[in-house]
Amino acid sequence: ESLGCAGEGLVQRPDLPSSRKDLGETLMQHGMEISLVMLEKLIKTMPQQMCAVIKAKGGPTKY
Repeated sequence: ESLGCAGEGLVQRPDLPSSRKDLGETLMQHGMEISLVMLEKLIKTMPQQMCAVIKAKGGPTKY
């Protein structure tokens, strides 16, 4: 599972976060827009996503 439409707001920002603090604030702001069901799906699929990243040695994955 991915963020899909919920993650689009992060990408479509005209001013990308320039620091870790700005990124954290942006994620928190948009995090409030993500449903509990979506968060549960993301948490449930995290182990598979991490295995895919490790298997791809940091390269692209289907996630």
